[in-house]
Amino acid sequence: MRKTKNNNGYYSQSCAHSANSPCPKERTFQKTDTINTPSLWFVFHDRISSDLKSWRGNGMKVTIRSARGHERCPVEGCKTSFSEKNAFACPVHNTFAFKVYIDVTGRKLEKGRFRIYHAPDGTALQLVSAIALKQQIAEQIKTNTFSPKRYQQAGQILKFKNYKRQYLEKMRERARRPQGSDGWLSLSSLEDIEKYHRNYLHIFDDCFMQDITKNTVKNYLDGLKNQSGELASNTIKRKIVNHLSHLLHWGHDQEDINKVPDLPAVKKDTRNINVLKQEQQNEVIDRVPKIHRPILKWAKETGRRVNEYRAMKVRDMSFKRGEYYIGGAFDKEVYKPFPKVKEKGHVAFPLSHELKAILKEVLKDRVYSPEDYVFINSESGKPYTQSVLDKIFTKARKKAGYKVTLNEFGRHSFAVQLLESGATYTQVAVALNNTAQVVEKNYSKWNVAEKAKIINMRNKKAKAV
Repeated sequence: MRKTKNNNGYYSQSCAHSANSPCPKERTFQKTDTINTPSLWFVFHDRISSDLKSWRGNGMKVTIRSARGHERCPVEGCKTSFSEKNAFACPVHNTFAFKVYIDVTGRKLEKGRFRIYHAPDGTALQLVSAIALKQQIAEQIKTNTFSPKRYQQAGQILKFKNYKRQYLEKMRERARRPQGSDGWLSLSSLEDIEKYHRNYLHIFDDCFMQDITKNTVKNYLDGLKNQSGELASNTIKRKIVNHLSHLLHWGHDQEDINKVPDLPAVKKDTRNINVLKQEQQNEVIDRVPKIHRPILKWAKETGRRVNEYRAMKVRDMSFKRGEYYIGGAFDKEVYKPFPKVKEKGHVAFPLSHELKAILKEVLKDRVYSPEDYVFINSESGKPYTQSVLDKIFTKARKKAGYKVTLNEFGRHSFAVQLLESGATYTQVAVALNNTAQVVEKNYSKWNVAEKAKIINMRNKKAKAV
């Protein structure tokens, strides 16, 4: 080996072959790794040599190294070793390392070292792609978003489309758990998650999890259209952000993502809740076939949720104590008992004279057991399904000339009627088995009685002055 200085002032190591007697086995390279003339080599060397140097920061070190079988100049007799000192090249024979890898070391890594042999697209690393990847890893280390899993070639674990498969399978497993158990997920929630991943979140399939940023999501939402081709509502956008956030936080809990990005805030669509007065509710009920009236009367008198009163069982009634209980609810037509029944006992509500009359009507001439459902569709002999009850109600309310949903007819109208009669948010919350904060948020604009009290207080103060 001899060290020589060329006309450009660069030192290089060369083998024993002279310029007049070139190596007979000089290697021919592809366009991506060929430097055809010495002058081009020096330009190339000067341009990339600084980029090939190791990067250090945050207790980590990122180094480019020549891959096994590519450690030396391939020309026979030449002993030049490829390293960052000579930019992984032999300037004498115009050859350089055809394959390299990135070596990441540091105390933050589980085993202290991680080697990357492939680019994210699965191709083997070469010098140019290794430089770009090294710079990318350095930026991720600076921002605490580096994760070795995203660079594992087998399956590319942290690709969104691959990672969401694990996430969705986990959500399905949670939906199979007993209701009320740790981590339980309702079937309706699972259906919503799958729907939004299928219809909207597939846009991120080719992204790596940690490449999803606030701006990435915002740019997507700005031009988003619904399945009808119209601009998507804020309700849809909010759900997209919520479902994406849930997945990212799940990945963080699995220690696959170091940092969950801030996602764009989407304003909530102002939704008007339509309600009916009691006489209007009666108009709707009068247009329902007589055999189906009891269940809608119960909705009007109690303000219970649709899935709750559809699932009421005989054991949830006590004429002796004058109470009824919420023992469970339907979740996609599957009965789910409430965990509160076992852990804290029944949530009891009073049986009024009207409610007792409804129960006597539906249980008359029936042979029943405690586990039988209270409201049976006589046409099918089974509990009312959501779709059947919706059809019965929709037909009747159209005849009556009102545009309300089944939940607005029962629960929302019940709440507003209580507020207008002078009940406080706390009192309404007790009747609905909800919180005062939710009641105030949903129904504050209807609380005429409360507003009247405030105005009266103002008038009294004015008179006193």
